[in-house]
Amino acid sequence: MVYRYVRTITKTVTRTDLSASMSLPLYGGNPQTFICKGGDINVTLNTNSGGCSSPSIMWNAPNCTVTSLGSNQYNITPLSSVVVGSNVNISATVSVGTCSITIPSVSLKVYDSQAPTLPNGYLSYTYDGDFCTAD
Repeated sequence: MVYRYVRTITKTVTRTDLSASMSLPLYGGNPQTFICKGGDINVTLNTNSGGCSSPSIMWNAPNCTVTSLGSNQYNITPLSSVVVGSNVNISATVSVGTCSITIPSVSLKVYDSQAPTLPNGYLSYTYDGDFCTAD
């Protein structure tokens, strides 16, 4: 007598989509929206490749240099040719194999890093006895 057995195995495979986001340092409780000429800004690039190989990152930061500080921290420095008052737009494309995702561009206003000049002259205030008035 021959007995036949059928064995069925069910395996569920889940996939995590490739994701990435960029975090700017906080300034006044909100993400920083400026960069100083002659200065820099440190950003955090969070990626999730679903456990696949390490992602490759290509920065799009015209008129800036981008330096890795290790792990997921990057330093962005505007070039000396950047015009004060202009904007620099920064984004990154994160790739794993043939999959890629581009982080939305962040626009940073370029400010002069020079300290304001000292005023030429004197300021004086005469106390009128009332701190509650507009003067």
